Amino acid sequence: AKAGHHELADALGAELQSAGSPDTPSVVRWNVLVTHHGSRGLGAHVYKRGQKAAEKQTAKTAAGIPTAACWLDFDSEEGAAYWEALQYVSRWTLANHQCIHASLAEKLGTVIAASVGNEHNFVWKRDRLFLHGKGATPAWNDDLGRPRIGLIPLHMAAPILLVLGRDNTEYLSFAPHGAGRNVSRRAAVRAFQQDDGLGPDSKELQRLVSEQTPGIAVRWWHKKPDLSETPMAYKPAAQVKAQIAQFGLAEVVAEIRPLGCIMAGDAGPRPWERDKDLTPKQKRQIEHRADRRKSRRGLLSWDDDPEGGE
Repeated sequence: AKAGHHELADALGAELQSAGSPDTPSVVRWNVLVTHHGSRGLGAHVYKRGQKAAEKQTAKTAAGIPTAACWLDFDSEEGAAYWEALQYVSRWTLANHQCIHASLAEKLGTVIAASVGNEHNFVWKRDRLFLHGKGATPAWNDDLGRPRIGLIPLHMAAPILLVLGRDNTEYLSFAPHGAGRNVSRRAAVRAFQQDDGLGPDSKELQRLVSEQTPGIAVRWWHKKPDLSETPMAYKPAAQVKAQIAQFGLAEVVAEIRPLGCIMAGDAGPRPWERDKDLTPKQKRQIEHRADRRKSRRGLLSWDDDPEGGE
């Protein structure tokens, strides 16, 4: 974040107190842009090279270890290089957010008052402990013991939570990074498929989206809505918010009400299902997904073998 977490939280608290009264909720109207930007291709390449290095290093000290369970010694040259590469990916992703925000501010002729951000689906290091947060985002204190500020977007039709972490070590000091899926992407789409295997027509798609996103301007980059990204595919936002409080994961200090949302949308058949030649990038993506599936299968079979495999 550009602004210090505690300074921004203090300023927000003061603004909320001055805006409200004991009998009415505090409401401050700020224009907020929230973006989600993953590492995608760059992250996939870093992972793939790190995985190969881990397999090579693990083979020197242990036999029969499935690829998904291989490791890198942090104190080794390869381990240090991989960790630094991950930090580069983190900085690169943040820079993309900043470019998007700066570009919009320039087009609107305005300035950015404050900027905060937090990662999810990543790995962090606290002392000598590495924390892998799949489906989670850090909700811990900074080095001076002050709670970090973060965002928890639930789904496209629900308020985005601005929170201060509680650093609850019982849950590894994490909070959920969103509402989480109720059903898989395929299952969400399959629920609306007809007997002939086709999905809803464009008019019905628009009706389904509008029904779930009242009062919100929703746009799709690929023009066609993707039902797997609509609220019906996610857990109830109110329930997730209540559980964040129930388990003491974070303190909600403000909510950002969505006015509009731009999603990728339905890009059509997957690249390998299309009747055309694949680009080198698409081939790399397919290969990466296949490697991930193979690694997961190997890890599952290893778990089933009490001897750890040979």
